[in-house]
Amino acid sequence: MEKIGVIGGTGKFGNALTHRLATYGYHVSIGSRSEEKGKKIADEMNKANNYVIQVEGGSIQSSIESQIIVLAVPPSQAIPLLEDHKQKLKGKLVWDVTVPLTFGKFIKNNFKEGKSNLEQIRNFFDESHVVGCLKTVSADLIRDTTLQSKITTFVLSKDEAYYQTTAQILENIGFFPVRVRGIYHAQTLERMTALAIQLNKTYPGSRVAYSLVGLEK
Repeated sequence: MEKIGVIGGTGKFGNALTHRLATYGYHVSIGSRSEEKGKKIADEMNKANNYVIQVEGGSIQSSIESQIIVLAVPPSQAIPLLEDHKQKLKGKLVWDVTVPLTFGKFIKNNFKEGKSNLEQIRNFFDESHVVGCLKTVSADLIRDTTLQSKITTFVLSKDEAYYQTTAQILENIGFFPVRVRGIYHAQTLERMTALAIQLNKTYPGSRVAYSLVGLEK
């Protein structure tokens, strides 16, 4: 089974995804700017949960040795963090799971130069196989492994083989992957995230936001 490195695994979203992957038996390595913090979070997770394969924690350098890399930090952080290690990601499957948001009275997308997160990541890591997924699913839903119904997640991939690899992992950890073709729709999906958060603020606890990810509350 592939080892999955989660860059940003100490943050809320990355930590939730690490927990879900580990719960379903995947070997996960948390990558943090602070090696000490990465190890500390991994130790805490392992003590609190009965994972089949214990979560590893450490530096970004150790995490990117994994076969699959998850970028659970936005391009504004991911690119500077990994710029010196770009060649190590050459030929690897890289998941972009983040959405640029600006919070205020209204939740808005913060696209750099009019480009979605997926476009920015794909353009920079041009020798990696970048797949966009989990963009409309909240950290709380990802962490909750008790849900009986599968959670819909949209997957954007240029390459059939890497779509299939991604879709299989997502299915294995309780998601229903739906393929979306065309980079244009990356912005559409990232805007859906802003819409879902805004609706949840207006109608807290309702089914409105949940319906965007294919769930009944």
